[in-house]
Amino acid sequence: MLQLNPLDSSSWFILGSAYNRSSQYTQAINAFRQGLQINPHGDWEGLGHAYLGAGNYVQAIDSEREAVRANPQLARAWFLLGLSYYGDGQVQQALAVYQHLKTLDPASAQKLFDLIVPK
Repeated sequence: MLQLNPLDSSSWFILGSAYNRSSQYTQAINAFRQGLQINPHGDWEGLGHAYLGAGNYVQAIDSEREAVRANPQLARAWFLLGLSYYGDGQVQQALAVYQHLKTLDPASAQKLFDLIVPK
């Protein structure tokens, strides 16, 4: 059994990631939020992923925007931001993210494009 140090933000982020991997998004959101209370510069991308999985696109957008603000080279956060915009019906914003993502990770950009543009 994992022992969680309640004052260690990285433990909360690891727990949140484990919940994300098992599609337990509500628990992931709670874990990431706990970690971010301790370390506000922590895993915003993971929190955004959890919100996206839970279908909460507005909060996913906010979280992923925070992630790319903190690290503009984080291609996965840009990818999830594009998916979040698309899920929220903001197709033009998703396409703008696709254009930027092409400069960071062309393969992820193509995957995003294939998801947001109907064939």
